[in-house]
Amino acid sequence: GLECGLLMEKINGLDAISMGPNAYDVHSPDEHISIQSIENVYNLLCEILKRIK
Repeated sequence: GLECGLLMEKINGLDAISMGPNAYDVHSPDEHISIQSIENVYNLLCEILKRIK
């Protein structure tokens, strides 16, 4: 889910981003996800966390 908007409405001044792998045909019998994009998102998140440490 993408709850950033909900959280930002409830918590004044909250900055938020939403990120995740590429998903297709979500919530359908044909739902699938890009395996390569999982690795890309993981690597990006690790880099972000290193920089804000």
